[in-house]
Amino acid sequence: MPNSPMWVAKIGGSLHAQPCLTDWLAGLRDDRHHRWVLVPGGGPHADAVRAEQRALGYDDAEAHRRAIQAMARYGAELLARTPGYVRLDSIAACLAHAQAGGRAPGLWCPGADDWVALAALPADWRVSADAIAHAVATQIGAAGLLLVKSIAPPRGLDVAGLAEVGWIDRWLPRLMADSRLPVCWAAADTMRFPCEAADWPAQGGRLTI
Repeated sequence: MPNSPMWVAKIGGSLHAQPCLTDWLAGLRDDRHHRWVLVPGGGPHADAVRAEQRALGYDDAEAHRRAIQAMARYGAELLARTPGYVRLDSIAACLAHAQAGGRAPGLWCPGADDWVALAALPADWRVSADAIAHAVATQIGAAGLLLVKSIAPPRGLDVAGLAEVGWIDRWLPRLMADSRLPVCWAAADTMRFPCEAADWPAQGGRLTI
């Protein structure tokens, strides 16, 4: 296990009320073929930020900051839901965890320092946890990124098309265009554990530019 590749998995906020979420958290925790750092989506907390922005009228930069805080709240809920994860309160902590080569999976709950670490991303709604997870995976030297979504993507679309229909955020295609990081997807309610990285294109798929 210590020599297993480190992957990042983004756990979609849309899974927060789905029964399969617990199975996914347990499956990634118990995976013996990979090491994992999980990046939470925003879940209902990000939806609350969108509603609050409409009501109060603050700008996108403030909404972006609050949405990242929403990811931390959702991450804390995931930690409470499934034991066995190490809480990582910064991207720097994620990097240290990856380099340490330990067995326990990590779960990132963004902290105050991460606002600076993610400064290269636009501070607006073009960015969601999809692009943020790619940035985290890149910064910690992960072998790949797995996007765990509630539904499969529409067939026949590349990442630009998927961004256009809202299945991924609008900034992820730009990050992928400048990176060789493999990005795979899985529809949470159809994929079973245990599985290996080579199985993901069969049970889910790999995103293409």
